[in-house]
Parts: sequence; C-alpha cells; structure tokens
Amino acid sequence: MYDGLKPFLRHIGDTESNFLPLFHDDVFREFFWWFNERNGGERLISADKSSKKLKIQVKMISIIRNSLRDEEKLKQFDDCIEHAKSLTEKKRYYLGKFEHTMEESIVWWKKKATKRYEKLKAEGRFRTKVELWTEDDDIQIIR
Repeated sequence: MYDGLKPFLRHIGDTESNFLPLFHDDVFREFFWWFNERNGGERLISADKSSKKLKIQVKMISIIRNSLRDEEKLKQFDDCIEHAKSLTEKKRYYLGKFEHTMEESIVWWKKKATKRYEKLKAEGRFRTKVELWTEDDDIQIIR
C-alpha cells in the first residue's frame, strides 16, 4: 500500500550527509584493537555511550589527523575523507517538501484504505476479533 506514495515522496528532501561510511567487521575490529593498544589498553570511547561504532571511528580519524605533521600527508588524508563522505551524500528524509495539504493526503489515503477494506471483506479475511496469542488459539501471524 505504501508503494503508491513513491511518486509523491521520490527525491523529496535530498540532503547532504556529513558521515563517513562505517568500517565493518574484521576491518573495524582490527583498527579498534590497534588503537586501543596504542591508547594504553584503554577504550577510545566508554562502553556506556550510544552510537559507539560511529564515535569510535570519528575518534580514530581525529587521532590520525592530529598525528599527521606533514602538510602534504594531512591534505591527502583530508581529501580522502571528503571523498568518502561524498559516497553517502544523497540521503532522504521522510516529508521534506511534501507539497500536498492534509486534506489531499486524507482523500488519497481514504481511497486506498476503502479499497483495502472492501477487498479484505470480500475475501473473508477482515478481522473483527482482538486476537491474543495463547496456546488454545490457532492464530496466523499478522503480516
């Protein structure tokens, strides 16, 4: 049912992302342990933080950037980071420039919901009973 919204929402809210793609799996673990060893065995980011992986990666990049003394190497590193950021430049957020009024949206959804209701009723699949998962009932999983 939501696929019908695609024409209305497609390419709405394209925005620039300032995040790097995350390192994954073995590459991340290898970097993580190498940096922790160089940090005296102490974690770069405390274990109770949220978004640890992102924060750890940002900290690693910061350490590398601060350790580069050669201007040319620093410029190469910064260029590499900027290129990596451009890989995820186009991201969407949900209703950025949704150019329809609430009334237009309700009319559109009402047609879709009515059609869905009629189809469920005609096929005998419309449910009126609140279903609880118990051992006595044979309930299909609602998808």
